[in-house]
Amino acid sequence: MPRQYRPFRRITLRDAQTPPGDSLQNMPSADALRAYIEERRFDLKPRTVATWESLARKLSTLLPMPAGAVTQSDLAYFQNTRLASGAAKSTVRQELSILFNLLQRCGNFARIKRVRRDKCAERQGVALSQEEIEKLLAAAKANPPLHIKVQLGLLGMRHGEILNLSVSDYDQRNHQLTISRSKSSAGIRRIPIPASLAAQIEGQIGLQNLRPSDPLFPHRDRPDQAQKHFLRSWTTLRKKAGLEHIRFHDLRHTAITRLVEGGTPEWIIRSYVGHATNQQLGVYTHPSPNSLANATAKLLPQPAEAQQEAASVDTIGEAIAKAIIRHLEHRPTIGQGGEK
Repeated sequence: MPRQYRPFRRITLRDAQTPPGDSLQNMPSADALRAYIEERRFDLKPRTVATWESLARKLSTLLPMPAGAVTQSDLAYFQNTRLASGAAKSTVRQELSILFNLLQRCGNFARIKRVRRDKCAERQGVALSQEEIEKLLAAAKANPPLHIKVQLGLLGMRHGEILNLSVSDYDQRNHQLTISRSKSSAGIRRIPIPASLAAQIEGQIGLQNLRPSDPLFPHRDRPDQAQKHFLRSWTTLRKKAGLEHIRFHDLRHTAITRLVEGGTPEWIIRSYVGHATNQQLGVYTHPSPNSLANATAKLLPQPAEAQQEAASVDTIGEAIAKAIIRHLEHRPTIGQGGEK
């Protein structure tokens, strides 16, 4: 029996109705994007078309020049203006991606793509002060699961590591959490936790009747699956605490800074947070005003009375450091490798 082939499907080209790239180059950027939308309307979802049309309205004021005359400086001006207006970084990245597609269609992309595309300005990490930590924890008490997540963040755990925890990762006897799934290749890490935090975790496990195989933070509608994120509750918490400038990842910066200031050996910190090299510690360490003042005092000693007045040094970092050292000083370093 002869082999059967599927019938040939002829692809209908719309190039006859599509304006050439040269004509798009001479159009104002907003009109060029609208023409590009019409060209690809049958390939795009209605929601995507609405997003692109919204961008076209913005281009009439932000990029009034012809599409063929757009330069890297013009894109940088667009990016900075949108960020200054309060647009989210993810939104600006999406808009830049649309513009790059348009410029590629116009033939204006060849000379721009050789220039390094500057990423949307990412704010450098910060370490929270003791006052900010207390305000954040006080505001989170109304939401017990979020209160637990914030405390785990202050112990140096990443956002993804927290959400990937399962009930079986919690050692009730030794009061520690095992991180077996991480973004880095640091291997399995074990994090000792305070007794108060352990009691809160046990209370949440009992309240939700979680089994050992269940995620520690289950999805609201699908209890057998872990949460994907908690952005909405975190945003609400920041506003409530008056700390809208901080990110959840800044809690990790805070933990590492306190460990360094508390005198914890670098090899223990690397094992504790899953870093590969000491260079990463420099990225995550942010000296506090008290530590800088102490350094100044060592270089230029002050009278005894002035030293007593300036002796309001935060001791939480030292307490965490001592607890970690007691837990890990007799253990070998667990795993190697890892990034941020």
